[in-house]
Amino acid sequence: MTQGFFQYFPKPRECYEHKKRDYFIAVFTFFCVAVCLITDADASLAKQNALGVCGWVFLLGLLLGENREIRLQVVIAIVFATLGEHFASPFMGGYTYRFGNVPAYVPPGHGMVYLTAVALARSGFFLRWHRQIAAFVVT
Repeated sequence: MTQGFFQYFPKPRECYEHKKRDYFIAVFTFFCVAVCLITDADASLAKQNALGVCGWVFLLGLLLGENREIRLQVVIAIVFATLGEHFASPFMGGYTYRFGNVPAYVPPGHGMVYLTAVALARSGFFLRWHRQIAAFVVT
């Protein structure tokens, strides 16, 4: 059973290239999310919308270095996440945001988080230590 699960993983003990861009995407996204959430804590609706514009600009900048397939994956992730946000928050009332909206920074934020997952999955660190990471996650 375990071998079947790992058959699609990279070969163990290989030397994989570390691309700085993949790590930059992760660090930049974590930084942006932290700054955005801290800034939005007492921000006006106008400032919240400005954070959304910044989020879209940053996401589009990050996507410039990606191929068409990754860009499409990010777009699909944003569409599904945004539909989910609107269904769970304003429609179902599962949780609410301060202004009763889905903030403008949420959709690009979801795109950045998805792109971070892609970047980390292809990073040299994750490729090298994939078995240990998978074992850690599932146990």
